[in-house]
Amino acid sequence: MKNSLLFIFLLSTFYSFSQNDKTTFLQNFDKTGMETSILYLHSTDLETYKNESANMYNFYQVYKSISQSDLENRLPLVSKLKNRPKSDIIPLVILHTEYDAITKDAISNGSVIKDANGEIIRTNNLRIFEKKEITVSAPLIIKKKGLHQIFNLDLNDIYNTTENSIQSIQINFANDEGYKVVIPNQNISINYASEGLKKLDFEITFNNGVIKKSSSTLKIEYSNAELNSLFGRVVNTFTGTTIADLSAYGETTSYPGTGEYEIFLSADNVLDKPIIILDGFDPGDTRNIENIYSFLDFENNGTTQNLADLVREENFDVIILNAPIYTNEGGVEIDGGADYIERNAMLLVDLIENINTQKTGNNQNVIVGPSMGGLISRYALNYMENRSLDHDTRLWLSFDSPHLGANVPIGFQYLFNYLSYGLNTSAGDNNIEALIPVVDGMLKSAAARQMLTDQFEPHLASGEIVEFDSSLTLPIAHPFKSIFFTDLNSLTTSGYPENSRKASMINGSGEGNPYQHKDGSDVLPGDKVLDAFIPDVAALTDAYFEVWFTPNANEEVKIDEIFIDAPWICFCDIEAEASSKAFPYSNGIDAGSGGLYNISALAEDFDSDPTVVAFFDALTIDYFNFIPTISAMALEVTNDEIDWFHIPSNLVSGNTNNTTPFDAWYMPPTNEPHTEITQGNFNFAWDEIVTSALNTQDFDLNTSYILIKNPISESIQIQINKQHVRSVTVKVFSMTGQEVLSKTINNPSDQLHIPVNLSYGVYLLELNDSETIFKTKIIIN
Repeated sequence: MKNSLLFIFLLSTFYSFSQNDKTTFLQNFDKTGMETSILYLHSTDLETYKNESANMYNFYQVYKSISQSDLENRLPLVSKLKNRPKSDIIPLVILHTEYDAITKDAISNGSVIKDANGEIIRTNNLRIFEKKEITVSAPLIIKKKGLHQIFNLDLNDIYNTTENSIQSIQINFANDEGYKVVIPNQNISINYASEGLKKLDFEITFNNGVIKKSSSTLKIEYSNAELNSLFGRVVNTFTGTTIADLSAYGETTSYPGTGEYEIFLSADNVLDKPIIILDGFDPGDTRNIENIYSFLDFENNGTTQNLADLVREENFDVIILNAPIYTNEGGVEIDGGADYIERNAMLLVDLIENINTQKTGNNQNVIVGPSMGGLISRYALNYMENRSLDHDTRLWLSFDSPHLGANVPIGFQYLFNYLSYGLNTSAGDNNIEALIPVVDGMLKSAAARQMLTDQFEPHLASGEIVEFDSSLTLPIAHPFKSIFFTDLNSLTTSGYPENSRKASMINGSGEGNPYQHKDGSDVLPGDKVLDAFIPDVAALTDAYFEVWFTPNANEEVKIDEIFIDAPWICFCDIEAEASSKAFPYSNGIDAGSGGLYNISALAEDFDSDPTVVAFFDALTIDYFNFIPTISAMALEVTNDEIDWFHIPSNLVSGNTNNTTPFDAWYMPPTNEPHTEITQGNFNFAWDEIVTSALNTQDFDLNTSYILIKNPISESIQIQINKQHVRSVTVKVFSMTGQEVLSKTINNPSDQLHIPVNLSYGVYLLELNDSETIFKTKIIIN
């Protein structure tokens, strides 16, 4: 989402009256001096949109504000625009209006006041109105696949409240053909040469000769057919044949899902060594297959490399599975990237069976599940084992996946939901249109409900849509989470795949290190992370937004405070707050170690509007804990009492606080951005995927020597299971063959302890006692 996603919309909404209420508020108001029949009680807010390229959400916001301010009720409700039937034709809309605004001076000098009865009245005959106008146009869609598109401007979607009639409309569709004359109700066929963000320029000529201009944006993406014809890529779209049972969630009919995948063969052009990589949580399908592939980029000593490219050089084949937006067999649009995990898992089941049919040779599959993809793949593999279906998978690699749940700070959830649904006051619907899909499509999505350890909906007071129940301060997961994980864990004895090797690489600190505020100080439980004062969001109106992280164990603190000093919005101040309490067995999850969500990166989606800049500048953090270390490592817990600040140490594979279901793992010392490929986790993934698959004939598989602990932090510990060893030479080599350690130990005891001081990564350990040569891979963590 682009342009003024958050607080800029406060500028355009605070002074609108609803059609039901505005006549009540204004029934005794002296309107002498008004030149229009639209009374918009603000002097400058809509000016913001005159020089901006609007998208669908911008249009909704302006339209709603004007329609609520129209004393003649000429404009239909914004819901009519939102709820139109889905079509392949892109609808266009135009709004041109003049309106009157009460000046700031009229308010500040007391010419307009609120009387004892709560009505707006004038106190003198001074000029209080100024006439303004705005023209805003947009397609009622954010993005569309396909270089060939059909647009249509319905006559009923031209909203002109002025006395001047529209004589002609021209639009430049950004396809290098210049302006086209647009006739209402006639389709316009447009061909684009490439995908990208397109700027549509509207030029509207009125009967008085005045020309008004506006612009809007639309993202065009290649269709799968175009990827094939233009670039030779084959993206296969398929509807699943295995149907997930979603009745436990209240779904009366379970439809199959739709997925898309692409196979990237190695140089031998033969599908014989498959690595399947899934997408994670992706509402709105913001990551297509190409984006997922590029997510595997990492920096290797200043050079950008890509994990998929490198494994293909080793003759592995990469298959990427994406969950797109589609319309199911019941006619309902499904956002696959935020859909039920089970339905996406069934798509993976079908894909695995398809790949197993296609591939040649005896090499088994590798499944890589980043983020939510780890849960999707875990469910799919468990499901297949439960039903005795051969997934033929030698390695399942979970990459920073929420096996015990994910986290979005409850303070942010409360704030976003309140700004989306809590500003519908007696003075009108001031909710932020662009934030509504963030709440509905992300925080309230099926997948978010299944994963979040603390989700805002169960906190709502009875009958409320924004206000929290003050007695429900402890973390509460949505009921969907228990349903999902109970089902997932019931499919196999351990709750994890049991017929393949299980490895986990995570982005959260394995040493319990905190992450930092922007100023470099450590983030601690209960810290304030947003302190936003935004002056003059409207006439005589300032806004304050504060957010705190969840507190220390057994403490209760305020996590949100919203205060809008708004005498003219609803003739009151808007105040809201919420509190949170931590369980006695753990500090609040927000400040714990984990893979980090880069909240500051959202600022890149906004133009440099001062209000938006003020919000992001007010954040004290760039990141928050998204996938806790404990969750990504799936550490065993008792009675669901998870200590999010527990430091994993002396981990063993199995099913205690330091027991993990994984056979191998990589945990960095510091917290890293979620699903970021680094040199350290690349080395681990390479070792698991590539090295372990290579011929092991140079390795002595005897048990004379046993590595006690791997990964290794400070010393290599070896158990010697043979007698009469006079001396043993210990050597460590990098994966490029460079010798980095050599030490000879005479008359060793039954255990060797060799201190090491090596960089993080994968190495080759060699032990030579003149009779036996023992080699194995070690991980320095």
